[in-house]
Amino acid sequence: MLILFLVALFSIVTGIILTTRNAKKNNEKIWDNSSKRLLINFLISLVVGGLYCLIILSQGRYGQTGGLMLIFYGLALVNASKYSIGDIKYLGYIEITLGLIAALFPGYGFWLWVIGFGVMHIVYGTWMHFKYDRK
Repeated sequence: MLILFLVALFSIVTGIILTTRNAKKNNEKIWDNSSKRLLINFLISLVVGGLYCLIILSQGRYGQTGGLMLIFYGLALVNASKYSIGDIKYLGYIEITLGLIAALFPGYGFWLWVIGFGVMHIVYGTWMHFKYDRK
């Protein structure tokens, strides 16, 4: 749990630092009505999903948590995509699909979780870099 918490913390801090640096470079505001709506719409699904996963874990049903995390995270991305780069919804669709596959094959939940939260973020980040940030 400590490693999971540290990875989440470092990911959030890194995201904030990179976003702040990019916004300053482009003379843009970081916190406005659009970013508030993005955060709220992202967190609704993410927090509900996180609480549901904690309930499932407290009941000792560990096999479904990987798939549930992917599904709720994907829903959060799709929901937040209305206030961000529209391409983020495709990552959300992939996460939802991987979560549903994990629900069908619970024994592979860990590996699908690795693909969804690891590999797909690297692929998506690379794609976004070459599409939007490379000059």
